Amino acid sequence: MVRDCTIRIEGRPRMFCARCGAANKDGNKFCVGCGAPLRRGGRATTPAGQPGVRLPAPGAVPLPQTASVPVRPAANSGAIPAPAGTGVPMPPATAATPSGPVVHSGVTATTIPVAPAGTAAPTTAAAPAKPDRMVLLLAALLAVLVVAGIALFATRKAELWGGRSLPDPASIAVAASDTGDGQSAEVKASDVTAALKAKGFGARTEQVFSGKTEGSFVGYKGTQPGARMPKGAVITVQESAGPGVPKGVIGKQAEQVTSTFNTMGVPVHYKKVIVNDTKRMPEGSVVATYPAAGTGLPEDKRDEGIYIGVAGKGDGIGADIVGQDAADVRSELESQGYDVTVKRHFASENMVGKVIGADPAPGSPTTSGESITLYQGVDAGSVNDLMIDTSGRSQPGARTLYMMSDAITGTYCKATITDIDKDCMTLSAGENDYGDTTISQTWGSSAGSDSSDGTEVSQCFASNGGDVARCSIDITSDGQKYEGGSKNRLITKNWGMFDFGSGGEGAMCGGQMISTWFDGCRNGVPSARSESDGWDGSATYEMKANDLFVYVAAGADIKAAEEGGYFDADAVKAAGKQKAVDGDRTFILYRDPALYDQTSVKVTKENVGDNPFVPSTDDTNDVKFKPAASDATAYYLVDQTGDYDWDSMTNLSVKGAKDSDGSSGDSSSTAQGKSNTAADKVFKEAMKEAAEEYGFSSGAGGWGTSLTVHEDGTFEGTYIDTDLGGGGSEYPRGTRSQSEFSGKFVSAKKNDDGTYTLQCDTKGLKIKGTVGDSYDENGAKVTITEPYGMSPCGEFTLYPKGYAVSRLSDAMKGWGAGYFGSDRQASALPGPALVNETSGSGETFYSNLV
Repeated sequence: MVRDCTIRIEGRPRMFCARCGAANKDGNKFCVGCGAPLRRGGRATTPAGQPGVRLPAPGAVPLPQTASVPVRPAANSGAIPAPAGTGVPMPPATAATPSGPVVHSGVTATTIPVAPAGTAAPTTAAAPAKPDRMVLLLAALLAVLVVAGIALFATRKAELWGGRSLPDPASIAVAASDTGDGQSAEVKASDVTAALKAKGFGARTEQVFSGKTEGSFVGYKGTQPGARMPKGAVITVQESAGPGVPKGVIGKQAEQVTSTFNTMGVPVHYKKVIVNDTKRMPEGSVVATYPAAGTGLPEDKRDEGIYIGVAGKGDGIGADIVGQDAADVRSELESQGYDVTVKRHFASENMVGKVIGADPAPGSPTTSGESITLYQGVDAGSVNDLMIDTSGRSQPGARTLYMMSDAITGTYCKATITDIDKDCMTLSAGENDYGDTTISQTWGSSAGSDSSDGTEVSQCFASNGGDVARCSIDITSDGQKYEGGSKNRLITKNWGMFDFGSGGEGAMCGGQMISTWFDGCRNGVPSARSESDGWDGSATYEMKANDLFVYVAAGADIKAAEEGGYFDADAVKAAGKQKAVDGDRTFILYRDPALYDQTSVKVTKENVGDNPFVPSTDDTNDVKFKPAASDATAYYLVDQTGDYDWDSMTNLSVKGAKDSDGSSGDSSSTAQGKSNTAADKVFKEAMKEAAEEYGFSSGAGGWGTSLTVHEDGTFEGTYIDTDLGGGGSEYPRGTRSQSEFSGKFVSAKKNDDGTYTLQCDTKGLKIKGTVGDSYDENGAKVTITEPYGMSPCGEFTLYPKGYAVSRLSDAMKGWGAGYFGSDRQASALPGPALVNETSGSGETFYSNLV
C-alpha cells in the first residue's frame, strides 16, 4: 500500500496527498487541495535488498503540472486499476549533493519496480481532480441570478411590482370604438378615464383645445401612453374641447405657436397688428387673437377660423397703447388729429386708469381725423357711478336700477374650463326702442350678432308692480328723501358689487308665468285675482325661472359681503376650504340651483308679491346666495382689447405655419409677412367709389332689396316681398318674405375697362334670424328668407359713377326698373352700380336712378 509521504523541506515537514499530490502541513488530516483523508506513512526506507538508495531531494524532482504522484492504491481507495503489465515511471533521482558521486550499491534506481501482472495488486491511474469549490459557488450563484432575473421580468411585465403602465388609446379604440368599417373612431377621454380606474389609477379630466372632436382623448398631461406610474397615482387625462386659443399665447413669438395652431383643424389666419413702440411689444409677437386667449372657437365660426394678431411696425393707433395711462394716450391721439372719447369699463386692478381697449381696436389701420373711443379700466370704486341711474329719466330725483351699463360687457370664464358652454358666459350690449342700453347674457364664449340673441338681464325685477318705486333706491322730492323698494339691494351696501338677473317676480301657474299682483291661480289655471279666492297652492315660485348673478368688481369688499349675510353661511364655509378667489380681478358669480334643497315654493297669501328667489323690497324672505366666492366658482373677466376688423388687416406669412387651406406656408424667417400695399390702395379706392345707397326691385312695389355700402367694405340691407292677399283668414294682413342682412367686401381688383371686381366674404353674409322660420306680426305672416340679389354673396362687378350707359349690357339695363327706357335716361350712370356675377342671373343694384 502506498501511503501519503512526508518530506521535510527546510526544516518543516510536508505531506503530499496520494490523490492529488498537493502539499499539506504535517498534521493535516485532510488534503487542502481535494479534501481526501491524509494517511501518515512510516519512515522512508530503501527497498528490500537495495540498501543505500536515497529519495531525491525536494525541488530536484521534476513533477508534471497536472499528474498526481503515482502510488499503489490502498485496498479501499476506489482507484481505477491500470492496464496489466504496465509500470508507472518515476522521474530520475539526483544526487543528494551535487558535487559528490552517487552511490548506487550496485542498483540502478531509475524506476520503482512494479509487481508483475497477476501477482501484485492492480495499479491504477490517479483520480481526476475535483472542481474548485469557488467555481461551484459562482456557478450556483449565476444560476440563481438568471432564475431571479427571469422571475423579476415576468412579474414586472405582469405589473405585480414596479408600477403599472398607462393604457394605450390604440388598444382602447380597438376594444371600445370599432366602427365596423375597418377603422376605429377617435377614442373618448371618458373611455381612457375608465381604463385608468380599472388599472388602479386615479384620474381627472382637463380640457384642452385641439382639432379633435370634442370629448376625444388628446393625451396624458406630462407623460405618455405605456409609461409606468405607481398604483393609485392621479393621472390627468386631456380631453379635446375642440379648436380654440390656449392661454399663454399672448406675448409669445408667432413662430413659437404655429405648431399649436397647425393641429386645430380650422383655418388659422395671421394678421398684422400695428405697434408703435416695439420695445413694449416686440415685432413678431402675438398681441391679439380671435377668439380671446383661453376660449374656444364657436361652432358657427369654425369655417372662418382662428385669427392671430402679430405685432408689426406701422403708422396708426398702435396696439401698444393698451396698458398705458388713458389720459396720456388721449392727449397724444388728439394731438395727431383724432376725435377721442373715453369710456369707463370694469377691468382688473392692475389696469385701473389705463387703456384696456379701443374702438377701432388697437392696432387697426386708422387715419387722422377718425373718431376713436378709448376704454379706461375701473374697479369697485366705480360700481355705484356706473350702475345706479341718477339721470332722472324715469323720475326726477330718483336713484334707480332700471338701466344697465355697457361697462360690464365681455366674456367671463372660470379658471378651469371643462365645458365652454357652461364655464363661460358673455354679456353683450344693445339698445331698446327708447335708446337705452340693454344687456343680454349668453352661455359660452361668444355672443350673438345682437343682444336679442341672448337672455336680457336687468337689476330691476319689478315685472309685476312695474312702478318706479320698486326699482328705486330712493327718491328726493322737495328736499325730502324717500326710500324706494330697492333700498336694501346689494348695490346699496357700497361693497363694490351688485346683483342682476333675468325674469321678474312672477309665479308659475299651469306652465305659464303670471303676475301675483294682478293675477290669480286656481287648480293650475290662471284667473283674475280675487282677495276672497286666495291661493290654492297650484301656483309656485320657481328658482329656475330666474337666473341670478352677482357682479363683483376688482377690489370689492368680498369679506364684508360674507359677514353681512348676503351669502349662505354653509356656502361661505365651503368656499373657505377651496382656493381663494382672486379679488384683484373682476368676476361674476352664478346662483346654482343644484346647490339648493328647495327650488320651488308655493304662493300663499303671506308671500304674494314677494318671490323668495329674487331680490325683494325688504329682503325679508330672500334665499341666501350660493355659492360663495372662490377660485372655482368665479367667472373671471377675460382680457379683450377690442373687436378687430380682421378681414381688413394685412395677411402675414409666419415660418412654420400652415396656410388656411392646410398647406405649409412659406419659410419667411420672421412674422413680418408681406404687406399688400398696392392691393390695399386699390381696395380703398374701389370702396370709396362703391360707398352709396342702392336699390334693386321689380319697379312695381311688390318686392325689393335695399343695400347700403360703406367705405370700409361693410354693407347691410333688407329684402322684402309682400303678398297682401296670401294669408287667408289666419293672416288677414297677408304674408311677407323678409331678410335683414349684413356682410363685407374684402378685396378689389381694378379692370382695364374702368370697372372693379369686388369679392364678398361669402361666409360672412349674416341674416337676422333663421332662414325658413316664420312668425306672426300684427296679423301678417313673416317668413325669414335669403336676401334676393345678394345671395350667394360672391363676386360682384362695380361700375363707377359716370360709366357710359352705352357700354352696359341689355341684361344689366333690364334690372333698371324702367329707367333705361324712359326720358330720364342719362348717357352716363348717375351713380355706381353693382352686379352679382356669382348668382348667374346678373342681378344689378343701382344708385341715384331718379
